[in-house]
Amino acid sequence: MNVFISLLIWMVKLNIGIDAEERFTSNEELLYSKAWDDTKNILDFSYYLMGDSAFIALIDIIEEQKGVECLQIQGNNLTDEAVFRLCKSLEDVHHKDIRLIDISENPSLSDKSATALWSLVARLPNLAEIRIDSCPLISKSKKSILDFKLDEKRTSLSKKDS
Repeated sequence: MNVFISLLIWMVKLNIGIDAEERFTSNEELLYSKAWDDTKNILDFSYYLMGDSAFIALIDIIEEQKGVECLQIQGNNLTDEAVFRLCKSLEDVHHKDIRLIDISENPSLSDKSATALWSLVARLPNLAEIRIDSCPLISKSKKSILDFKLDEKRTSLSKKDS
């Protein structure tokens, strides 16, 4: 089913017809209903292998969903472009509740994505965990800087809680 939904999203992005767009709408809703866990405030699009085009189409869902604390998008063959668009979107709609973003296992992500994520950490008040495991193009130095910024953020948040 995951591959089928990814294919439908991809077809819509290629504008192959109204019929496909109608099917996309209902399948987008199905995908969303499977992805959102309102008991834990998790939006989980993990391992759909959707690529940039399909993921960028889903950013509207992420923008509209209120109360997201955890965004899981690992294993989707995303590139820096998708991460830039996600970061821009999250900044624009002020997703203040997000605490964790997991973009692990997207092997095309580079240092550019790490830099965009640093910026996001500074702009979202509760974002204190970003997982970027198994992203081999992100250098150890960029990962270290991101870890340092996240440690600073967690320290700051724990002082506020005290």
